[in-house]
Amino acid sequence: MENNNNLETQEQKMSPFLNRIHLVGRIGSLLVMLSFVGAGLIICSYFQYSIDFLSLLLATLPLFLMMFFGSTLSEFLAYLPQLGPGATYIAYITGNITNMKLPSIMGTLKALDVDVDMDSDEFHILSIISACTASLLVIVLLGVVVLFSGVLTPILSSDLISPAIDYIMPALYPVMLASILRRNPIALLVTAAFAVTGYLLVGSYGALIGGMGAAIIFSVIMYEVKSRKAAQK
Repeated sequence: MENNNNLETQEQKMSPFLNRIHLVGRIGSLLVMLSFVGAGLIICSYFQYSIDFLSLLLATLPLFLMMFFGSTLSEFLAYLPQLGPGATYIAYITGNITNMKLPSIMGTLKALDVDVDMDSDEFHILSIISACTASLLVIVLLGVVVLFSGVLTPILSSDLISPAIDYIMPALYPVMLASILRRNPIALLVTAAFAVTGYLLVGSYGALIGGMGAAIIFSVIMYEVKSRKAAQK
């Protein structure tokens, strides 16, 4: 009962705009998940293929737990402050967060040359528009690729183009790190130090856990410091 009261209090503190975003986002996410599961069930029903749900659960649960706690949770905590709630719903429904949604939002803010607070409704509106535009652009591009795949395949696999495709992702990460370093260099350096230490001690999962733990602890500390400064004023 107390948890429900706390949830209602938190929702009352949010603006009507954010409440509307979360309502639409939750409904949209639920519909997408139902469509994913429903498509598989319909196909299995059509071909009269029986599903052993217990075996399916035992096979996928370890992978889900490993991916959720190792990667998905840390990505969500890292992307949410940069995307905003509305763009986060859109990005996780449509995908391509790292190489499309996040660069689009950062590029929009840079192109407009606006200095907005990331907790403001203005930033949330800009991020939603950017994420929606990027999603529509991906749909159009995929449609073009499907229609002209026979023509594009020899070109993209040629010796002239294929090296550039291999370096797309390495070229994107420094740009995003530079934007984070400019906004909060201490947070990035602390998180990177713990991630590198975890990697050297344990491996890739140590880097994820160390970086995620450092980011959470540092964010909580910075939030408390800013709250106390605001209270003193």
